[in-house]
Amino acid sequence: MATKSHRGLGKGLQALIPEETRPENKEDDSKKLRIVPLSSIEPNPDQPRKHFDQEALEELSKSIQEHGIIQPLVVRPIDQNRFQLVVGERRWRASHLAGLESVPVVVRDWDDQKTAEISLIENIQRRDLNPLEEALAFRSLLNDFHLTQEQLAVRVGKSRSYITNSLRLLQLPVKLQQYLVDAVLTMGHAKAILALQNQQDQNDLADEVIDKGLNVRQTEELVKCWNQPMQSVTLVQETQQQVASTNQEPLANHQANLQQVPVIRHTKKTILFSSDEQPKTTKVDSATQSALEANPEDHAVTEMAERLRSWLKTAVKIKSQGQQGHIEISFYSHEDLQRIIDSLMLQDNRY
Repeated sequence: MATKSHRGLGKGLQALIPEETRPENKEDDSKKLRIVPLSSIEPNPDQPRKHFDQEALEELSKSIQEHGIIQPLVVRPIDQNRFQLVVGERRWRASHLAGLESVPVVVRDWDDQKTAEISLIENIQRRDLNPLEEALAFRSLLNDFHLTQEQLAVRVGKSRSYITNSLRLLQLPVKLQQYLVDAVLTMGHAKAILALQNQQDQNDLADEVIDKGLNVRQTEELVKCWNQPMQSVTLVQETQQQVASTNQEPLANHQANLQQVPVIRHTKKTILFSSDEQPKTTKVDSATQSALEANPEDHAVTEMAERLRSWLKTAVKIKSQGQQGHIEISFYSHEDLQRIIDSLMLQDNRY
């Protein structure tokens, strides 16, 4: 497994904490280090992290029971005897589980904006946030403190493009946002899926990615296939007549066979129909239509590739020269290959 890098964080937390309040300033820290009742600390309602692993918290609580809290919590004062938690919510929660009555804290006089920034960056540096939590935190900082994306990028040590791509995750359907929270999909998967404009397509493709266990690169290829412009789907009888007029009898025979393959399509522009139904047409530009009418053989090959793609639910390319050529069928795992082979063998047994 690749090790995690923090290079994208720039100066990170150090850039935001004033020099006089940095942890390495021992004298200042000693003056602000206090032991306070655990009950006097309130959680931050704007904490970016919303999900905490219960099992990990229980393990941490056992460690705290044995060794105590090694790293103090960071808080800011609410009033003379009340504090709001800024950094260390896992330790705060685990301390409750461990039954502690008091905990060590470092008190910081930070305003709302500084508190939000520190809380976010601390979570980013620890890699504690899932992609959706991070996106929500970015949006909150932008809206609450009227920052530009460029300003936010500088403050949290990320590139502007990273901020932009993160915010785009909030455009995903709720179902896919939950996939991110559950770590079923990664930010890379989500970024690829967002290339689809229709949310139903996004949902369908995400399910296919999960079912097939596709990585990000494979997902990007699948999106390209999904977004491929649809060619005009004409009546099979008309296509057969066009092919016959070019004296390509073998091609016409294959076209007739493919008529019996159930066509199930997955893009917004396609129509569900079976072998005994009349397929509807989709609009194409005049140049494409003219090319198809001038080359009925190409039209037939294109339609066959589309039928195979819809039937096998994967990318299919047919490359032909005259009466010869070859078919390329993409698969993404051994299981996917077996599924395709089973589909082909099942179809073969029908004849």
